[in-house]
Amino acid sequence: MRPTGQPNNTRSAKPAVVFLCVLIVAGTIGYSIIEGWSLLDSLYMTIITLSTVGSRELAPLSTPGKLFTSLVIVLGVGTLAYALKAMVETLVERSSLIRRRMQMGIKRMSDHVIVCGYGRMGGTVVERLASRGTPIVVIERDPELLESLSSSRQLYVHGDATDDSVLVEAGVERAKALATVLSHDADNLFVTLTARSLNPR
Repeated sequence: MRPTGQPNNTRSAKPAVVFLCVLIVAGTIGYSIIEGWSLLDSLYMTIITLSTVGSRELAPLSTPGKLFTSLVIVLGVGTLAYALKAMVETLVERSSLIRRRMQMGIKRMSDHVIVCGYGRMGGTVVERLASRGTPIVVIERDPELLESLSSSRQLYVHGDATDDSVLVEAGVERAKALATVLSHDADNLFVTLTARSLNPR
């Protein structure tokens, strides 16, 4: 079984990038030999062929040149598709890994403070608590605010604080306090009552 928190063995984009560079060099040399073009013209032809931008050839291709171009296109499209897929898989895996590490960090916490809402007031509360060395878990649903939390390495839960499961994920049963600074008073009251029912302390 793979240890928790370790990334999966996703495909690496590095081999595809290396092969693409080799393909550019090989294409440049190939066009130079087959068509007798300069290295600059051959490089240009290789780039527009690999990128499939649809530009016209520099000059009419010979039969060997057409066959070579077909080979470059097939290899280039396959390589680009592989590299794109590998990069997407890496980004998804990295995001999943960050989330797992975040969850593990929260599960290890106790006697922490949960701050519901990371707006202007919530940010001030977090800053004051952090200056005192108080362990904090923030609950926020705005993706833009989450980016700020992530960059500051602050533990957070992405979700709606009025949802019981989100409070549980934030460790409300082990928390010593909760500050709710949501934009609506009704939501703040609901979160307070829910938190009290989940943790009478």
